[in-house]
Amino acid sequence: TDTALLLYLALVALLLHFATNFRYGYHRDELYFIACGQHLAWGYVDHAPLIPFIARLSRALFGHSLFALRLLPALAGALTVLLTGLIVRQLGGRRFAQLLGALCVLIGPAYLRSANMLAIPVFEQFLWVLAIYALVTLLKRDNPRLWLLVGLLIGLALLTKHSILFFTFGLGLGLLLSPQRKHFLSPWLWAGLAIASLVLLPNVLWQIKNGWPTLEFLRTLNRT
Repeated sequence: TDTALLLYLALVALLLHFATNFRYGYHRDELYFIACGQHLAWGYVDHAPLIPFIARLSRALFGHSLFALRLLPALAGALTVLLTGLIVRQLGGRRFAQLLGALCVLIGPAYLRSANMLAIPVFEQFLWVLAIYALVTLLKRDNPRLWLLVGLLIGLALLTKHSILFFTFGLGLGLLLSPQRKHFLSPWLWAGLAIASLVLLPNVLWQIKNGWPTLEFLRTLNRT
């Protein structure tokens, strides 16, 4: 079946990383997130808080080897391959289109690299694609209750990297300029927005308490 073929491609991606992700040493970002994971907080100066938590959780569950550290990134990368094919299916693509979409993610250099180390990009990509899959399913099935799931995923993505705000802005603009603007009248959309805000709230409170250090970091970075 189409689903089985997509699962096979995701499995190929997973095994590819399992076969290679222990063959070189720690990346400096991995060491940084491991160190941050030893001092968990709701925010950090130059990044959102979720990745240090994942680093801490990974080492607690699977141990301290490179393979263990990179197990969850490999799983996230494989699921991104699968979800890409499923999104193509939801948009009307047949078997060839589904396999082509999933294959492009499987062999794309940016995706291969990100899924081979514990850092922000692989989880950012996974949550963006998962949110898009939920959104496409919502619109195709006209099931506004799925806004709750979309809101939760956007909230988690914001705790991974704040750049999903661009996705959220584009989503709102796209709805406004299309017949799907009807969803602005649905309480489910606003409930989903509330969930995203609640998930992000601890990070916002941390930013307020510490004088918005991430904004200051970005301003300084842009001046250099």
